Amino acid sequence: MNLKKLALPLVLLTAVSLAACQEEAIAPVADVDQPAFGVGNGYPGPADYLLNIIGVPKDKTADMDDNNGHRIFVRLYGGQPVCVTDEDWAAYQDLLGIPVEDQTANPYACTAEEWENALYGGRGKVTGGWDGLDKVNKILLTPNTTDTFGVLDANATDRDGAEFTMPDDVYSEYTVFARALGKPGGSAAMTLCANETIETADDIDLDGTVDIETWCSINQAVLTRDKGRPVTEDVTTTLFTLTVLVDVDDVKDVALTACLAEAGFIDIANTALQVANVPIFHACFEDYFWNYDNNGLKLLQLRFFRTPS
Repeated sequence: MNLKKLALPLVLLTAVSLAACQEEAIAPVADVDQPAFGVGNGYPGPADYLLNIIGVPKDKTADMDDNNGHRIFVRLYGGQPVCVTDEDWAAYQDLLGIPVEDQTANPYACTAEEWENALYGGRGKVTGGWDGLDKVNKILLTPNTTDTFGVLDANATDRDGAEFTMPDDVYSEYTVFARALGKPGGSAAMTLCANETIETADDIDLDGTVDIETWCSINQAVLTRDKGRPVTEDVTTTLFTLTVLVDVDDVKDVALTACLAEAGFIDIANTALQVANVPIFHACFEDYFWNYDNNGLKLLQLRFFRTPS
């Protein structure tokens, strides 16, 4: 098939209290959008935007559409895992030119049970597109031309998923840093995914149906809250780049292959397996989203910074 001991009592306590609060208790932006760490603490400077992803043990039921509180609620334990086969992981390292003796074991393998309900990293998986996905712990990413960030739907614990808008040029104009907070021991894996764009008759199968495939990046941002001082991680490449494996010789996704080749992400003359690094919001894909596989992480902070010109 074709083809991631300057502490902030105000922010942290507010986020933790949010996780345990009743549905009607919605914190104002000012309570969560305070600078948590300054320059010299792992960040390049004051953030242009702060997003708190808060793990809660109980699903939210309040209406959280058009509620830009700089936070999104996800299940404390939940979300689909993104799995990568051992074969694909080895092929990916080969394509990167990593000698066999230096290659690592597959960090994104799933158990047999998880595999049945997983998204596949690196290669497309037929799901029926965004409408066919289980949207729990998924954050739909919507581009805008107003150079703004905002939460359009704060609830990722329901079947509609959350929604977050970012500038359409975020890939080239911003960097993003992540920090896992809360009680030590939790972790979460964030993966950029998208659906292939359906535009022409070439996308329709011989039986007349349209099979929309969801593609997830082969790389994930895995954030863990270990004991001690929280660690800041640059997750720009992982969250803003869809890295997929593309088999040009496979005729299943002719339209997608042609689009990737035209954009220069793959070489159409090379029929071997190739790596395509696709920037977020590129037109070869649509309905971009972050898959959030949470394993007890109570608070993840994402800070967005405009790249100096």
